[in-house]
Amino acid sequence: MVPSTRIRPNGDGALARNGYALLTDLDDPEYGEIACALEGFQAQFLAQTRPLWDDRFPVPPDALGHFTRQWEYPYAWANLASTHGRFLDAGSGITFFPFAFAAHGFEVVCCDANTDALGYRERYARASTLTGYPVRYEECLLEELPYADGFFDAVACISVLEHVGSSRAAIVESLARVVRPGGRVVITCDVDLLRADGLLLEDASDLLVEFQRHFELAFPLDLRRPPALLTSESFLHSSPWRLPPPWRPSNGSMNHEFRTIAVLGLTGVRRAHG
Repeated sequence: MVPSTRIRPNGDGALARNGYALLTDLDDPEYGEIACALEGFQAQFLAQTRPLWDDRFPVPPDALGHFTRQWEYPYAWANLASTHGRFLDAGSGITFFPFAFAAHGFEVVCCDANTDALGYRERYARASTLTGYPVRYEECLLEELPYADGFFDAVACISVLEHVGSSRAAIVESLARVVRPGGRVVITCDVDLLRADGLLLEDASDLLVEFQRHFELAFPLDLRRPPALLTSESFLHSSPWRLPPPWRPSNGSMNHEFRTIAVLGLTGVRRAHG
């Protein structure tokens, strides 16, 4: 099952925007259609690749179970899958997601840094064999991507830039270099609302400036944070299973490692210059 690529080009769909994820997005028909298909594809992928997800491998197989990924992957699919050609998943980890693009006919490359200990290269090769969907994996620094200028037609960088510190601007510039003029890029990142130890609001502001240096915003920017903002707290009591294990309540009490996180999504079109 491959998700629909129906896109609303006039920006009238919940996922056709630049801004924060909202709880109300989860009730949008377009979101529901894509999320349903992605869940189906993930289930099929996990059944085919079950030998890869043994107890010794620390990466959870249920990517869509995570409170941010349930929004980020449909957001990226809605805004990238109508293109065609070469697709890069930058900072990919290993999930079903790039295989969905391969199933849709893209030539797919994934990359990440410092993954030798996790055996990503071998796991990607085996997953490609087991599913029949070829996905190439390469280990590299995202700020030094080993691809020619304009090599990709579409790029996704999902929940990566909150983890890279001062390398954010260099990574955005690197992503811009490898996507063709007119190609699309989706970047999502977690924003730490209580300023604990994550990406701060001013860091996100710097990211926006750098993003707009290289990309024309595909949709108007709306940075409002209404009561319906999708945050980690939204799932603390209703669906704690969606939170990372160290964040889940313990004995009815808030875990001290809990973080209040919102999700920012950006879709841009590569400028001809800059």
